[in-house]
Amino acid sequence: MSQPTKSMVHVDVPLTNIAVKFMQDSNEFIAGKIFPNVPVAKQSNKYFTFNRDAFARAQAERRSGAEESAGGGYQLSTDNYFCDQFSFHKDVPSDLLANTDAPLDAFRDATDFVARAMLLKQEADFVSTYFKTGVWTTDVTPGVLWSTYATSDPIEDVKAGKRAIQKASLFKPNTLVVGPEVHDKLIDHPDILDKMKYTAIPTPKATEAMLAQIFDVDRYLVGESVAATSVEGQTLTTGFQWGKNALLCYTPSSPSMLAPAAGYTFSWSAYGNGFGARISRFPMRELNNAERVEGDMAYDMKVVAPQCGYFFNGAVA
Repeated sequence: MSQPTKSMVHVDVPLTNIAVKFMQDSNEFIAGKIFPNVPVAKQSNKYFTFNRDAFARAQAERRSGAEESAGGGYQLSTDNYFCDQFSFHKDVPSDLLANTDAPLDAFRDATDFVARAMLLKQEADFVSTYFKTGVWTTDVTPGVLWSTYATSDPIEDVKAGKRAIQKASLFKPNTLVVGPEVHDKLIDHPDILDKMKYTAIPTPKATEAMLAQIFDVDRYLVGESVAATSVEGQTLTTGFQWGKNALLCYTPSSPSMLAPAAGYTFSWSAYGNGFGARISRFPMRELNNAERVEGDMAYDMKVVAPQCGYFFNGAVA
């Protein structure tokens, strides 16, 4: 006979709030920011996609008097999402809790630890699934890598990508996502430094806002997260999760059935909030009365319109 699990009995709202704030404020994690978030009431369901063909045609006709106006329509189709569940926990021993002095907070620390582990997993999922070749309508490697300062032209390369997306999707791309090694090369590129002289943001240092202005996009996102590349128990080695690639894409500011999007993140709201995340805290008497802080996330990051993406594979050396 099935029984509810311990984590289903009580969801700790204060700890969940801490975790959500950590997710929102931590700028090194960007996977949850690229695709618009869609809170969903069901773990799996269908969603609508529209036929862009009808939106690309100038179908209005001249008329006079009592003549009928020209008319038309568009077709809708459906696709499916499924929010997989991801979980991780940290046990807080009773003796550790009894010996924790202010300003330390064992449960807050455990919550941050759990939230970070889940965000690292979400970043890894996005990078391995969507930040690669074979996903988007166009994959390119710049003819001259952006790290070759003398002859490369990243601004023109991105401009070409923007026009390709605009022709394919009918919408001008508004987001550029880069790995940290790409960002480091761009902020020192002579073409970028020259453009910085004329940006409206008064700072001597290249910032994400300045680069967004230079590349004429609404958002310029840098994936700064670092993760272990070694097996647990071996000497720790780490690497940047986002590598030396870049993704140019279009995503609406909010989900819409009538607007294309590179992708959406469907977040199962049954997990306590619109981000599909919750934190549970419950006793583990079999572990000498330790208390467990357990995190759950339930989401499905899904490409909706591959023509809304343009991937730069190996943009820098």
